[in-house]
Amino acid sequence: MIFIITYGNPLRRDDGAGILLAEQLEQLWTASGIEVERLTVHQLTAELADEMTHDEFQAIVFVDSRALVLDDGPTSIQLQSVSSDEANLNLGYYMSPATLLMIARLMYGVRLPAWLITVPGVDFRHGEGISETVQKALSHIPTEVLYLPKRVL
Repeated sequence: MIFIITYGNPLRRDDGAGILLAEQLEQLWTASGIEVERLTVHQLTAELADEMTHDEFQAIVFVDSRALVLDDGPTSIQLQSVSSDEANLNLGYYMSPATLLMIARLMYGVRLPAWLITVPGVDFRHGEGISETVQKALSHIPTEVLYLPKRVL
């Protein structure tokens, strides 16, 4: 089973793009016979490490938006592997997926393969809806993202 942890704030426009992508991935992967559990939160917190301890989880996929200045970086959905080895123990306002993986490993012995999938966003003002940049990215999910569970399971 794939455990999707998606985070963001849909009331900050493009900050909710990861949540939209996670919903799409859950539907697509489930339709192809992959078991998926999705958890949606506003931000990553240390308490989520406990959620990662279920025996049926075989991999974790974090899904979020990323700030993009126009004409600066790829405007497509990006996939990267995440490892607890890349973490530093910074428990401030923002916690990275790598830090959460490290906490799960240290507290519960959880060692699962993990990935971060990000959607580019350009409008993080208050309000609902998404920018044209997000719309374009969500309409072209890369093959490597669509077939990620087949690689893992």
